[in-house]
Amino acid sequence: MLVLAFIIFEVIAQTILVINFFKIKEQIKKFINSRILNIKIILVSILVVVAFVSIPFLVAEGHTSFKHSLEWNYFMGVISFYLLTFFFWKKQ
Repeated sequence: MLVLAFIIFEVIAQTILVINFFKIKEQIKKFINSRILNIKIILVSILVVVAFVSIPFLVAEGHTSFKHSLEWNYFMGVISFYLLTFFFWKKQ
């Protein structure tokens, strides 16, 4: 259950961060890679949509295999987000 809470709060934090970066994109254009920002937006959008679609399975009894695979896939999505952050900032 603790991992589920971590994933939920991590996806919320990623969403807020990406939205704020998108809002100030023009001001920080010379420091960021815009293509990576777009990939991050797509990744976070996929994570949010899958989360909402998965809610019925998460609250229902059973579906243990689905829950475990979803947990690991979300973990990989979070790690991918951090990898994209590495490529997000332009080298000076």
